[in-house]
Amino acid sequence: MEPIVKARRLVNKGKNTKALALYDELLAEDPLNVESMTGKALVLDRMRRSHEAVALAQKAVELAPDDLKAKERLAWLLLGRYGFAEALALFESLPDNLAAEVGRASALLGLNRTAELEEL
Repeated sequence: MEPIVKARRLVNKGKNTKALALYDELLAEDPLNVESMTGKALVLDRMRRSHEAVALAQKAVELAPDDLKAKERLAWLLLGRYGFAEALALFESLPDNLAAEVGRASALLGLNRTAELEEL
């Protein structure tokens, strides 16, 4: 099994410490691997290290501005830290899907722009 797949499975099982160690190994081998960065960002957030998670996700988006998964991960992390305006801008840049729509609605609610919810 590929290490990135193993790391994802560890995250899904809630084994965050082990997943973090594996993502650290992956990033030591390839420090610019966006998929490993966004995976590690998720783990950091689940470990209540949201400041580190956002910083890493921002770095991933800077490295790969067209990576939709990286942008979505950053948007959700920002939303969780009350970065509603930044999150909304990212969600609006994503293709229409349920996750992006829910994210946009959540960001609009956070910004108290409820009248715009009817447009979704």
